[in-house]
Amino acid sequence: MKLSEELLSLIFSALFGAGVVYATMREKLKKNTVDLNGLGRKYGRVVALLIRWADTDAKREQLANTVEPK
Repeated sequence: MKLSEELLSLIFSALFGAGVVYATMREKLKKNTVDLNGLGRKYGRVVALLIRWADTDAKREQLANTVEPK
């Protein structure tokens, strides 16, 4: 059974289109998993600074209350 040129062209176009859609989906997924403006890293630095700051029990209690209010 021979396929006509039109059918081969249609199949090729469908495969090419599927490849483009797949690549676009992968790129969007990659962008969504990237840390937004480095906020995770900045948050980690703030937490580390606060831990260093909390050298007394009163300061540690203040930190605990900001994270988990009573």
